[in-house]
Amino acid sequence: MRPPFLSRKSPIQIALLSLGARGPISVTEVRQILENHFKEHEWVPHRGVIYPALRKLHEQGLIVISDQHGLKQYYTSPRGLTELVRLTKQFLVRLDQQVEFVLLTIENFIDMDPSTALEILERFQGGLTRFLERIKGLKEKASNAEQEWIDIKLEDD
Repeated sequence: MRPPFLSRKSPIQIALLSLGARGPISVTEVRQILENHFKEHEWVPHRGVIYPALRKLHEQGLIVISDQHGLKQYYTSPRGLTELVRLTKQFLVRLDQQVEFVLLTIENFIDMDPSTALEILERFQGGLTRFLERIKGLKEKASNAEQEWIDIKLEDD
């Protein structure tokens, strides 16, 4: 049987683990980051979603909550970082499966309603194009960060 902390996590819990991995962060900062990130999708995280998710992650030992000068902040624990890596890999497998299901559905639409199939394909392709552009930028950012780490390590040696 899998330990309770390895159960599935909601997208908000994964986002909280990810944001907390950078260091201490407040709920206000979390809301601002998520609001800015998802503004195209018109989704705003409510405190009624964030606080229960934080409480559950804290109970599972995946985040640490601290109170600094009356401001509660949280950060991801080492155990939480391990879980975040596992969840991210698991998510990629599920994403691949979901894309395959969408493609299967579109294939079936081609026979039933080619116009709808084309409409869905155009929208799907547009979304993938935006994702690929963002992925390219993130890869460049990661590559630059990796090079900075190498440079720092070489200076230390």
